[in-house]
Amino acid sequence: MAYLRMGSAVLLLVLVTAFIPTASAWNVQSLSVTPPQGPIAPGTPVVVTGTVHFGPSYEGLSTFINDDTFDLYTDLANPKWTVTKIQTFEDRPTEKTTIFDNKEGVRARIDGWDLSYGRQSFDLEIRLEGTAPDVQTAQSKTIIRIQELDPSANTVEGSVTTRKYTISPQTPAPTLTLAPTPVPVTTVQTTETLPPTPTVKQTYAPGPDALAICGVLGVTCLAVALGRKR
Repeated sequence: MAYLRMGSAVLLLVLVTAFIPTASAWNVQSLSVTPPQGPIAPGTPVVVTGTVHFGPSYEGLSTFINDDTFDLYTDLANPKWTVTKIQTFEDRPTEKTTIFDNKEGVRARIDGWDLSYGRQSFDLEIRLEGTAPDVQTAQSKTIIRIQELDPSANTVEGSVTTRKYTISPQTPAPTLTLAPTPVPVTTVQTTETLPPTPTVKQTYAPGPDALAICGVLGVTCLAVALGRKR
């Protein structure tokens, strides 16, 4: 009976151990995006800030699995990442360590061995700056994605935190095309002024001279008178 109970206890211990989660003990405590919501237009400046806490969830579990990768991703254009590790101690001042500053690229990764600690807790402060990508039609884009990847680069289940926005191109203001206004045509009747017809100059033909006429009449009268005397 004692052996049976001992075997049951061992089996129970094996089952409990098998169901202990192997994922790292970290969680996103805060995540803020400016502007606070979408949709946003292409080229809009975007700033993301967040805090991720790392700490053992139970005795013996490290803050992060040594062979895994802490993965940061964004669809923003011209992204720059700044990640700072902050450790708080009881016996000495808070320690800040810059993991990377203004790192460019859509993806930023931290090796697990940089985040793997035993009983010590710490925070990662994340800052991302970029601009909304250019799109031709409204699309959902990932502003930031935080996740853990296993050694085969597969996403660890339950480790993904994502913030997405709709990026919508600005619709240009409609151009009003006005119909051409008909211009009234006024017909002006003009009287053509013709040059005056030249007047035919009358040629003066002088008549017989008066003295000559009198002479002729005198001769005629004399002739008549002579004729009567005969």
